[in-house]
Amino acid sequence: MSPCVTLNKIITYKWFRENTYKLDDDSSYDTKNKMQAWKRLTRKGKIPLGLVYMEKKPSYESLVLPDQKKPLVFNDGSRRLEVRKNHEKISMIQNNYE
Repeated sequence: MSPCVTLNKIITYKWFRENTYKLDDDSSYDTKNKMQAWKRLTRKGKIPLGLVYMEKKPSYESLVLPDQKKPLVFNDGSRRLEVRKNHEKISMIQNNYE
């Protein structure tokens, strides 16, 4: 977050210092805990800054494309057909990214 002190005279640097805190300063905070992240984001009071939540997932492209080192034109599409057959899995993956 960055204040626009030119146009906004209310939310200034002083306001940010008084109404935000760094999650990095809290040693008990776990960035891999989704519920803890949600609670921090939805509670009243100071606004948390920093890395709130991180989850390691494969990219959509890595699931769909057979060989990412090759240009798309050289990929035969067989993996895409395989993925289409398993539409439920792709729908679940897409829902997780929303």
